[in-house]
Amino acid sequence: MRPDFFDIVEHAKSRGFVYRVYTNGIGLTADKVRRLAALDPLTVELSIFSADPAVHDAITRVPGSFHRLLRGVRQLKEAGLRVYLKTVVMKPNVAGLADLRKLGRELDVFTHIFSCEVSPRIDGDPHRPSAYQLDEDELYAYLAHDTWRKQLLPLAEGHPEDVARQRQSGGPAVNGGCIDPYGTLFPCIAFRVPLGNVRERAFRDVWFAPPPAIRELMAIQSYADLPECRSCELNGFCNRCHGDAMLERKGDWQNCRPRARRIAAAERKLYQLLSKEAMPRHG
Repeated sequence: MRPDFFDIVEHAKSRGFVYRVYTNGIGLTADKVRRLAALDPLTVELSIFSADPAVHDAITRVPGSFHRLLRGVRQLKEAGLRVYLKTVVMKPNVAGLADLRKLGRELDVFTHIFSCEVSPRIDGDPHRPSAYQLDEDELYAYLAHDTWRKQLLPLAEGHPEDVARQRQSGGPAVNGGCIDPYGTLFPCIAFRVPLGNVRERAFRDVWFAPPPAIRELMAIQSYADLPECRSCELNGFCNRCHGDAMLERKGDWQNCRPRARRIAAAERKLYQLLSKEAMPRHG
């Protein structure tokens, strides 16, 4: 944790910012939790990868991280904070998801989110995480499990062009932003095109006078504004991320993100199968 973390949060809160805290929970102490609770964050969000300490620690590569995380979650709960758990479904943990879901319920957190998206790295090696992605068979088996079936609903229905006009395409530089440790303001964590630097100009001036590349991003309001997405038959199921698309396609963020397409295809395939099973049979 940055030694001036609480100074930054206190200043941001005094200026009217609403903020979320993302943490691995490893460094939380009773004193830090008390100070955090006094600053009333919207949420405190933590990643948990398995209910098996050995699997969780193998993924984080930090021995003892599982037990330190659970201790932190309980301290945050006792302090009255809204705790989110986030789980990325990957090859190393997919077999233990039922136990992990049970653990999340026992911890009584505000919400526990599961996602089969392994995001690209932002350090110039966007493809290394692909080794952890579920393959096609694993992805389908995960989505077909009874626990996740209720989530398989199209986000909009109809002709692809009509669906595209109904679907919003994310909210970077609209719903929020990301300031890195050096003061550079980005539209979001993944979309690494800077708006400016808050150490050089006031946040308001940076935010309301973005460079041309960011104005282009903000002009994309729906899937209909994306060249390859507007006529795609999967756009009713797709949940693409502009930032991840930029990293995977080396800057070409407006066109299809292959990983998002594969997930959308698996979801539509299963949805169609379940829809057929639900149809009444006439003898």
